[in-house]
Amino acid sequence: MVFIIALVIFIVVVTVMAGCYKAMSFYIEAKNYQNNKNK
Repeated sequence: MVFIIALVIFIVVVTVMAGCYKAMSFYIEAKNYQNNKNK
């Protein structure tokens, strides 16, 4: 039972981390795009 709970928590954490990483990279790309457009 504990193993299943740990597994679920692990999957949730990995999913959240991946989502944050994607959002950050997308945000940085958009920022760079705006900076290049302003030049």
